[in-house]
Order: sequence, then C-alpha cells, then structure tokens
Amino acid sequence: MVRSLLLLILLASPVLGDEVELKNGNVLQGKVTDLGDSIRLTRNGASIVIPKNRIQAIRPGKIPEEIYAERSRALSEDDLEGHLALARWCRDQKLKKETQHEFQVVLGINPDHEEARKALGYQKVKDTWMTFEEIQKEKGLVKFRGKWITPGERDLQLALEKQKALEKEITRQVRKWLAKTGASSEKTRVAAKERLSSIEDRYKSEPYIRALASSSREKRTFVISELGRMKEPAAAKGLARRVVWDKVPELRLAALEALLSVGHDDAPLFLAAWLKEDSVHARIRAEEALGRFSDLRTVLPLLGLLSRVTRTIQWLEQYQKQISRTLRGSLLLRDGRRIRIPPDLLLSLEGFLPQDRKNLVLERDTLIASLRTITGKDFGEDISGWNNWYRKNQK
Repeated sequence: MVRSLLLLILLASPVLGDEVELKNGNVLQGKVTDLGDSIRLTRNGASIVIPKNRIQAIRPGKIPEEIYAERSRALSEDDLEGHLALARWCRDQKLKKETQHEFQVVLGINPDHEEARKALGYQKVKDTWMTFEEIQKEKGLVKFRGKWITPGERDLQLALEKQKALEKEITRQVRKWLAKTGASSEKTRVAAKERLSSIEDRYKSEPYIRALASSSREKRTFVISELGRMKEPAAAKGLARRVVWDKVPELRLAALEALLSVGHDDAPLFLAAWLKEDSVHARIRAEEALGRFSDLRTVLPLLGLLSRVTRTIQWLEQYQKQISRTLRGSLLLRDGRRIRIPPDLLLSLEGFLPQDRKNLVLERDTLIASLRTITGKDFGEDISGWNNWYRKNQK
C-alpha cells in the first residue's frame, strides 16, 4: 500500500526533474541518487528505491526545488510581477514553504496586494487586512488546544480537569483506606474507618459497591453498613446478592436491612431474580427477603415457584408411598426375578428420594408465608385461589 502511494507521488507530471523510465512503461520523476545496484528516487519528501534491472533509461533533469532556487536568484527584490508569478508556480508545484515566502515578498513590495493577502490567509475587515488569528483575538477568543474558545470556556474546562484529577486522587485514597478495613489489626481497621469518615459519600459509593464482593468479612461488614447509611441506590443489586449468597448469616441479615434502608423501587425485583436458582437454600433466602417488601410485582414469580414446589412434593409423596408398598412386599429385579422381603426388615426410604423433601416443604412454607405477608391473604397451597385474588387486585 505504502509503495503504491510512493509510486503515485513520483509518477511523471508537468514538473521537471530526473526522469526514470521503467521497463514496464511507467515514467517517474524526482531526484535520482545512485546506490550501486539500485537508485533512490526522491520528490516532495517521498522516496523509493528501484533496482536498476527494472530501469529502461534515466534522463537527468531538475527537481522543482532546484528550479525555484535558480528562478528566485534571478529576480530582483522589487520585481512584483516576477515574484507573484514565481509564487503561483510554487503553489502549482505544491512547494508550500516557497509559496509562502514568495507571497510575503510580494506583500513587502505592495502591502495591499489582494491575491497575496488572501493566499497567506488574510481577510479584509473594515478596510484592514487581518489574519484569522487576529480576527479571533479581536472577537475575544483564545486558542486552547487547537481550538478558538472564550476565556470562560477555557477556564471552565481547566477547572473541570482539575476537579476530575482531584476526584481521581480522592477515589484512590478511598480504595487505599477501604483495603485496610479488612486488616488483621484492629488499630489499623479503626484508623482506616476514621479516615474514610472524613471523605464525602459521593466519592465512596463506587468503591464500596465493588467491595461487597470482597473475601474479607470485616470489609463486607463495613461497606454493607455504610451503603445502608448512605442510602446509595446503585448498591441495590449488590446488596440483594449479599442477601442471598453471603456465607455469613449475620451479613445476609445486615445486607437485607441495608437494602430496605436504600429504598430502591426495584429492590424486590432484584431479589425475585434469584428465585430461578437451582439451589433451594438460595431460593429460600430470596423468598424470606421478599416477605419484607410489599410489592405485588413479586406475587406472580412466587406463585409460579409455589406451584412447582407443591407439585414436586406431591410427586415425592406418591413416589414414597409406592416405594413403601414395594418394600413391604417384594422387589422386582432387572432379570425378571422377584425377591420377597421379610416383613420385619427395616429399610430407610431416604435413599429412594430424588430430592430432599424436608427442604422442599420448608420452601413451600416460606413461599406461603411471604405471599401472606405481601398480600394480606392466606390461600395456603391453593394456587387457583392465589391466582384469582391476584387477577382481581393487580394494579
């Protein structure tokens, strides 16, 4: 790609220079430098190395910079038309520096020369030629990081950057002292909490929310309490997770109290999301917590789970009865033989249950208790009764 661009730059055009004719018919122009088995062809700052076995012929010439130097030396200082023509020629050859110099020479001869003024970026304002920079300054603007803005806008941007840097440093300090709240030394923990208490809450919420997942019990205890005190809405999801999954019962309870203190409108929905978990213990914790909220939006997911749990318990009871009957009589083996079981043989039925019935019964009772608290009604295991009430009372 780069090589193709260089070839385009060096392809023959109306300017002069050494002319290199390639065997494929292309003609390139520029300044040739002999490198032995190859040449370097340079023009307008771009160069390319060409092996000599690809070259048909080289015809010496002059590059634009050399021609400009000769023409410039030939002009007198006060030759306005000559320098103007040379400036135009330099512009056509894309010699930027030389173009500007020649137009400056023209202005030295005739300060009011319109073409030279415009070529150098001047604009006429109330019969006075002014550069773009002078015009912007006349408007009261200042150049700040490549843009022309008002001094007030510049000062505001600088102040915002200063404030951002300050906030970044404060956040760094919060993380530093927050890490020490989980230290083994009580003295260190107390000192860290004192330092954190001197920092505004708005700088602490984000680090505190992240610390909810800390492996340090001390740190989790601290941030759960603080987030509840701060009533930080953004902490609701993290607190809901702690309510369900924290390994420490006391912290689960503390997280629930903090979540209630936060008062986030969707806190019950964050808890209801955990009703889909495979872990019966996680579900029970979520169900118990939902009983602390009077939110009808959680009734349907609770009812759906109650329906599944009651059906599962009924199935287990039927299965247990069937197993009991089998154990009192005989067992059918895979090969078709039937073994009679002595009537005085004691066998445990727990090994035949696919799930822990005790936990399912506890979950059923928890679901009913939470629904009772939320709705103020009690339909027990009557799913249709609950559904009929909900259809009539949902908002």
